[in-house]
Amino acid sequence: MALWEVAGIEVSPKTQNLVVTGPYKYTRNPMLFGACVYYYAVAIYLDSLIAIVAVALFMIFMLIFVN
Repeated sequence: MALWEVAGIEVSPKTQNLVVTGPYKYTRNPMLFGACVYYYAVAIYLDSLIAIVAVALFMIFMLIFVN
């Protein structure tokens, strides 16, 4: 029995192929992309250059450390 196997069923089966449909057609990390789009929208709504710069720095940080 494997480490991630419960009652003979794999909890997280290995990926068999690359998903290229839905949000994965545009980005490999749709949650990060969605968060960045949301923060940019809020920064634009607030009409704040500092917020836009902060979002850009956040995005760079996340792209370096998450991917």
